[in-house]
Amino acid sequence: MRTRGRRHLWPLAKAAAAELAAAGVEACAVNALRTRHIQGKAVETHSALGRAARLDGQLEVNDPGLIAGKKVLILDDIVTTGTTMRRCAEAIRGARGERGGRIGARRRPTAC
Repeated sequence: MRTRGRRHLWPLAKAAAAELAAAGVEACAVNALRTRHIQGKAVETHSALGRAARLDGQLEVNDPGLIAGKKVLILDDIVTTGTTMRRCAEAIRGARGERGGRIGARRRPTAC
């Protein structure tokens, strides 16, 4: 997913696809999702409900034909509540794709 003009997870996506392909799994890296008009950063929204509301209807699949009937690996840079991954999975299912797995590059610790 492209956010705020950065594609910082692209090298990780390409490396994951290469590793899967080397293991005999049909895989390629694609920029499958895009955001609409999301305001602010996820880290500025402190509750899970606030994060969920922020993303309602804001993620869409670039080319549904690209992922329809395929397993899709979801990558996220920082996982706090898991809302972004859940919303990505919903968008993928809506395009008839199947969530094949999730990778969070870093888990943000929650306050005690």
